[in-house]
Amino acid sequence: MPQRPSEIDSKNISASGLRQMNSICIIQPYIPNYRLPFFDRLRANLDDQGIQLTLAAGSPQGSQRYRRDAAGDGSYIPVRWTNLGPIHWSHSERLVRDYDAVIYPLIGTDPALNIALLPRRNSRRTKIGVWGHIGAYVNPPNPVDQAIETWQMRRADHVFAYTERGLEEAVSRGVNPDDVTAVQNTIDTEEIARASASIEGHDVAALLKKVGATPERTMAYIGALDSSKRVDLLADALEHIWAMDSSARVLLAGAGDQRRLLDRAIARGQVLDMGYADASMKALIGQASSLLLNPGRVGLNAVDALVLRLPILTVSTSRHAPEVDYLTPGSNLFSTPDDPHEYAVQAMYILKSMKRVKQAPYPTIDLMVSRFSAGIYELLRNRISE
Repeated sequence: MPQRPSEIDSKNISASGLRQMNSICIIQPYIPNYRLPFFDRLRANLDDQGIQLTLAAGSPQGSQRYRRDAAGDGSYIPVRWTNLGPIHWSHSERLVRDYDAVIYPLIGTDPALNIALLPRRNSRRTKIGVWGHIGAYVNPPNPVDQAIETWQMRRADHVFAYTERGLEEAVSRGVNPDDVTAVQNTIDTEEIARASASIEGHDVAALLKKVGATPERTMAYIGALDSSKRVDLLADALEHIWAMDSSARVLLAGAGDQRRLLDRAIARGQVLDMGYADASMKALIGQASSLLLNPGRVGLNAVDALVLRLPILTVSTSRHAPEVDYLTPGSNLFSTPDDPHEYAVQAMYILKSMKRVKQAPYPTIDLMVSRFSAGIYELLRNRISE
């Protein structure tokens, strides 16, 4: 079994083993709001170890701009990204000079990362880590890209994988098991759980009265509204659901460049647009509904589903993010063929036949902070093996 340094209790780690390194920078293409609780706790945890954390990020690009979830500028230092076809260039050369360690997103087509990895590990002044899915999750595998990312992982001082399957994938590609940490990517589940516990019955009743439904006839959608989420199929499926049962309702919490595809369903009152979903809104939606609709990519909303005890319905052809591994097919994850009518039929069947799913384990933000901190310690520690 691969060793998991992420299992170390990072609060008990002494910084004395570090080689006079106490500054680290994590680079991101952009930082969504849901990441801030993690980075805040990670910074506090690292401060206790004498390690200063800085975040560097760009601005949302493409469809991400319409999600309206980008963190404020004050939470990071700006880094310009240039996107030219398959090239995603983080202009981060100065960061490699200024910090003792830099963690890059694992992007095979980032020239800055490849340049930073050119020197051999024992000749670098700055330690280099990579953080990513580790595997072809959301896109079909590209042999060239996979070969470059394998080279990047082998050259890096440490690899941070989203999940355990990513760790296993990295090891299968020749990365030293000691140099990989599975961080168990998640969101602030504690905030959602606290909000759920504070929801009053009359709050749920008021929402259901507003939409004219009951939990047994109410579904939800939480997340981005763009092509990766198959909003086109969702819109067509809602037409079929309307024909089957015009009393069924959908609580919508999200934004994106394909929201317009749901305008018909919103106009006829089938869908209630509730805007951006913070923890309190997610908790309310969770208690007022019985199913999460998500025909496209399942990602961190898998964690939402686990905390809220709601099953997710997707389609079998969708490519999901690593967090789908937290779900159990047939228990809290269901799929249909890539067909709007089939999707609508299955959604109505689940509404009528399923009770609320049993509470299943989910990764907490404290676990993620502990694992990431331990991985950073391994990244910084003076143990070079060539």
